[in-house]
Parts: sequence; C-alpha cells; structure tokens
Amino acid sequence: MIKSDIIIFATVSQYPKALYFYYLQHCRIDNKITLMKNNTYIQLIKRLEDDGENITPIRQKIISILCTEVKPISSREILNKMTEEGVSVHRATVYRDIDFCEKRGLINSYMFKDKPVVFYEIAGEHHHHVICDVCGEIQIIFPNKIEKSIKDFEKDFLKSNNFKINSHRIKFYGQCDKCQ
Repeated sequence: MIKSDIIIFATVSQYPKALYFYYLQHCRIDNKITLMKNNTYIQLIKRLEDDGENITPIRQKIISILCTEVKPISSREILNKMTEEGVSVHRATVYRDIDFCEKRGLINSYMFKDKPVVFYEIAGEHHHHVICDVCGEIQIIFPNKIEKSIKDFEKDFLKSNNFKINSHRIKFYGQCDKCQ
C-alpha cells in the first residue's frame, strides 16, 4: 500500500504548506487512508479555506476521522477517536464543529430506527443504508435500479402535484449474515 505522505506529496503544490504538514502530522491513521480519501480530505479543507472559514485543528480532525470511516459513526465515536489519538477537546466543541461541518455540506447526518443517536459521514456520492435490526451494523449501498425508479417517481410526482422533490433517503432494515 502507498503511504499517505507519498500520495499527498504529489498534490502539495496545489495546497498551502501548513495544510500539508498538518495532514502529515495528524491524519495518517494506520495507513488505512486510500488515495480517494486523501483527496476527499484535502478537497474538504480546501473548500473551507476557499469559503474563508476558520480551519481549526478540531474541524480538521473531525473531517480526517470521518474520511477514514467506511460507515457512519456517532459523535461519541468521533470524540472517543480524538481522545485515543491524544487530542484534548471538550465534548461541546466537537458537537459545535460537527454542526458547523454539516451546515456547510461537508458531512451528512442520519438517524436510524429507534436509535436516539445521530450518525455522521462525509458527504459524497449519493447512497443508501442497510441496517441490521439485531446488532445495529450499518452498510452503505448504491442501488442504481431503485434510483432510476425514484427519478421516474419524482418526475411524475412533480407533474401531478406541482411539488419538486429535492432529495430522499432510503434505509433498509433486516438481519445481517452474522445475525440470521
């Protein structure tokens, strides 16, 4: 696997040196970060910078943690990961910065059936979730056939009800192969 610092080095000329060095120091997590996720992290930070927003270390850390995840995680999990990595931060600060990132469209939030917990993930390609009723496992799916039907439904709905649908979220519930 290519080390993340080598991947970033190829693009460092496009981004401020401070961002590059922050990334090298704080965002290499067991070499789990892939090229795509490296680029996602840099694009999100660059977007904040271009919008004139403050790029605080806590915001950078939240984004870097979410970039390494393959499924949505809770704010408590984000806070725990920060603590495990030696970042000293108050819970309220993490919640505020998660809210900040969500309002700017950098991350998405989800609530899943009967769970009072909100889960977060990096905003990216449109997808849906499959959730196990037994263990709570969350998987991301890209059901292209369903999306075509939904687009057809949205067009018909607009014609008959004069209502334009802007977005949708679908969650499928069942039992994963471990819990069946």
